[in-house]
Amino acid sequence: MRDTLNNMLRSAKATFAGFWRSVTLREQIAFLIAGTAIILLLLYVGLIRPLDMKLEKSRASLSIEKARFERIAELLSRAGNQPDVTSISDKPLRATLTETAKRINIGLSIIQPGEGGSVMLRINKTSSAALMRWLSTLQSEHNLQADEVLIQKNMDEKSLNVRAVFGRE
Repeated sequence: MRDTLNNMLRSAKATFAGFWRSVTLREQIAFLIAGTAIILLLLYVGLIRPLDMKLEKSRASLSIEKARFERIAELLSRAGNQPDVTSISDKPLRATLTETAKRINIGLSIIQPGEGGSVMLRINKTSSAALMRWLSTLQSEHNLQADEVLIQKNMDEKSLNVRAVFGRE
C-alpha cells in the first residue's frame, strides 16, 4: 500500500513537472498569481473573516453590557441619594439579619420593627462563640453594628439570651 502511494506521488510529481516545463514563463507567472490569490481568499474566508465577525459580536455584546452596567450604576446612585428609600421598609435589614443568623446557626426568636427603620430581635439559648461570629459577620459583610445589645447568661445552662437593636445608618 505504501509503495503504491509512493508510486502515485512520484507519477503526479513527474506529471506536474512536465506540465510546468511545457507552459511558458508568462503562464507560469499567471498560475502563481492565481494560486496566491486563491490561497489568500481561502485564508480570508476561512480564518480572518470568522475572527473578525467574532470580534464584532464581542464588541456589540460588550457595549450592551456596558450600557446595562451604567444603567444599574445610575439607579444605585439615585437610590443612594434618596434617604426615604431606606426608611420606608425595614424588610432588607430584617432579611439580612435573618439570613446571616441562619448561616451561623443562630435561632432568632423575635424580630420586631422599631422606630426609624430599626429592628429589635431576641435570641434565646445561643453560645457566646456563635453570637460573636454572627456579630462579626454582620460587621464585616454588611457593615451592620448593633445599636444596643443586652446579654443575659442562663445560670442553669452554658448559653446566652440576647436582645439586640439594629438601626439604619
